[in-house]
Amino acid sequence: MTSQTPSAAPLRADCIADSAGGLTFDVAAHDPMGTAHLLLRRSDADAAEETVGLPLAPAAEGRLRAALPSSVCLP
Repeated sequence: MTSQTPSAAPLRADCIADSAGGLTFDVAAHDPMGTAHLLLRRSDADAAEETVGLPLAPAAEGRLRAALPSSVCLP
């Protein structure tokens, strides 16, 4: 008999924009003790230079949060 590991559910982020144009992302914490980053990339991006990484920090129980200030330009 072969055991199969169920596939992980896709991660989803809640996103809120503030009046200045900044974005805040909240995601479910799968490993709250580990280091995690949210990577933002256009779907048609080819190069790593077109990726923005944001550190995720604990926000509420079971949630991690990343913030993209309005001063950061996305490629």
